[in-house]
Order: sequence, then structure tokens, then C-alpha cells
Amino acid sequence: MRSLIIAKRVTKQIWQDKRTLALMFLAPILIFALLEIVLVVELNGIRNAATFNHMAPHLLAYLVFFFVFLISGIVFLRERINGTLERLFVSPVSEHEIVLGYFLGFGLFVTIQTVIIQVFLLFVLDVPNESHFLLMLLVNLLLAATALSIGILCSAFARTEFQLIQFIPIVIVPQIVLAGMFDIAHVPDFVMNLSKIMPLPYGSNSLHQLMIHATTIQEIIYDILILLVFVLVFQVLATLIIKKHKA
Repeated sequence: MRSLIIAKRVTKQIWQDKRTLALMFLAPILIFALLEIVLVVELNGIRNAATFNHMAPHLLAYLVFFFVFLISGIVFLRERINGTLERLFVSPVSEHEIVLGYFLGFGLFVTIQTVIIQVFLLFVLDVPNESHFLLMLLVNLLLAATALSIGILCSAFARTEFQLIQFIPIVIVPQIVLAGMFDIAHVPDFVMNLSKIMPLPYGSNSLHQLMIHATTIQEIIYDILILLVFVLVFQVLATLIIKKHKA
């Protein structure tokens, strides 16, 4: 119940921040539109969209992950800077309830954002898709939930928004490189092994299999379970970090 109260307050606060809403809902689709303009070219009068269509599942995973991580991290950090989190520390609310409350509060907007991005990709840009819309959405929401948990965790470490931004080359960039869009078949084994402890490659691979190869849920169930484990692990880690701050 107390987590729901926190979630309601977070939801109300984000809803009143029009700039955050604009960044959350408009920026990803503008980037997608720009990428299509750049990657889809006219060759001898014939529109060649093969490159963009091949990259689209990976780009979808990247944008969902990146924007959820960025927005959730900044908003949660702002709560610390404004003293809101400290007021929760002196209340009877537990650390787990704090993390869950913020997770649920952000989760509403993350869900809307993910749906908007996926609808724009499939029905506005008309990218070919061999999978069911809801199955794709399931993978995207799990990926977004993972990014949300990592965003909360990283913002618990950071003291300023600049420090949070510094997590991007550490947390985001390596995952983008290893998430499937680039050929890493000939990289050293230890680099390949790094991708196994990162959530983005699992989500990106699942979306690629779904959209390109019409994969069924049974064939990507391993990736789905791994993403669920990542969500739980990062939730627990964020709770422990907040507990340390509270002490």
C-alpha cells in the first residue's frame, strides 16, 4: 500500500513536468524518423529499405533501453537532490517499498513510452514484422523494466546529474556494441562472455528473432527469463544501496 502511495506521487510529479514528458514520448520517435531518412535511400528510383529494416529490431531495443534508463535515472536523482528521498528515509517506509514505489510510478510512463515507440516503428514507419504485436511488446516491456531498475540503481550511486550521465559510456555503450547489430564474431572470447552478463543483448536478440524470423515465444523463453532475473537483481541491488544511504 505504501509503495502505491509513492507511485501515485511520482506519477503526478512526472505528469506535471511537460519537458520530461516531451523527452520521454517525442524524442525516441523523432530519432527513429531521422534514422529512417538517413538509412533508407533512393537507388535508381527504387527505395532500398533493407538496411533499415534489418537494423530496426536492434534500434528499437536500444532506444527503449536508453531513454528509460536516462529518464528514470534523472528523475530519481532529482528526488534525492530535492530532499524528497531523505524525507522518505525518516518515514516508516522500508527501502524495498521505496524502490518498488518508484518502479511502479515510472512504470506507467515507461509502458506508454514503449507502446508509442513500437507503434511508430510498425505502423508509421511500416517496418516489416513477422511477429505478434503483443509478444514484441512483452519483450520491450521487460527490457524497459530492466533499464528502469538499472536507472534507479545508478542514480542511487550518483550525486549529481552530471555523474549520472557519466554512467552512459560505462553502462549503455558497451551493451549497444555487444547487442547484435555489429559483427562481433571475431572478437576475443572474454568480450563475447561480457555480453552474457548484459541485459540489452538478450532483448535485442529476441526482438530480432521475432521481427525477422517469426520466432515463437518458446524459442525466446530463455531470454525472457534472463530479463526477468536482471529486473529482480537490479531491484535488490538498488534496495541495498538505498538502505546504505538510509543508514
